[in-house]
Amino acid sequence: MKDIRERLIKLMSSLIEIYSPYFEEDEIMDFAYGWLKSRKIPVAYHRYFEGKVTRFNGTNIIGSIRGREKGPRIYLNGHLDTVTLTEGWTKNPLKASIEGDRLYGLGALDMKGGCAAIMVALEEFIRNVKDFRGEIIYSLVSDEEGPYGLGTDALILDKIIGNIDFSIVTEPSAGFSQKPFPCVCLGARGGYNYTVNLYGKASHAANPELGIDSILDASKLICELKKTQFQKDPILGKGSLVVIEIAGGGAAASLAEKASFTVFRHVVRGEDMVKITIPPMNGYQ
Repeated sequence: MKDIRERLIKLMSSLIEIYSPYFEEDEIMDFAYGWLKSRKIPVAYHRYFEGKVTRFNGTNIIGSIRGREKGPRIYLNGHLDTVTLTEGWTKNPLKASIEGDRLYGLGALDMKGGCAAIMVALEEFIRNVKDFRGEIIYSLVSDEEGPYGLGTDALILDKIIGNIDFSIVTEPSAGFSQKPFPCVCLGARGGYNYTVNLYGKASHAANPELGIDSILDASKLICELKKTQFQKDPILGKGSLVVIEIAGGGAAASLAEKASFTVFRHVVRGEDMVKITIPPMNGYQ
């Protein structure tokens, strides 16, 4: 176990040192491919193109280990991208550091640690199991953190994964479920983005009363959205929303005639476009 722990920490550290925000995963995919191939673990690239919205050419790492006889098809999934680097780090985000039983670094929890666990588990399985029934399918995907979860979506659309009997996503649930580590979550909330556009009336900043301030109206609407009543699921908890982007204005000394903001909305079972509860918003439609 000590040897496995040391190898796991070494691999996690290598993954963390590769900056891999969504849409910029080529380097880390090549690293993962090389690591798996050097250990004789079946591995391949899955290239995909999303042409409807992002025009993004993405890469996933996939593979499967087949037993001699038919049996359960087990699917392991993780994502190698991270959110973009933000300010406020008190440690080097691209250099793994250990304090006590915690390892710090960008993506350590979400979810290079989980991907490292899959990779080391596959290595141990190949080394120790020579005969079994069924199939182990795995994927290390791109663009989970981005706006559309393109990597896993592409695997589904391209029919790379299907007829799975049991799936394990190794993103550590304790980081989000408010339950002590270790724990297992039996599902996850869904999510989607939407953008709200507001149109005002431009006027000079010296006479704001002659215009309609779209930024001010956007701010009021955002405050009202924060009053949304979320449905609670007995397993998944409550839904949530957060404003992830806001834009507007730009003209010198002028009231903004246009503004927009984008919301990321988490939903639970039972919610749909009809059942989502939206508070009254003082004249907004």
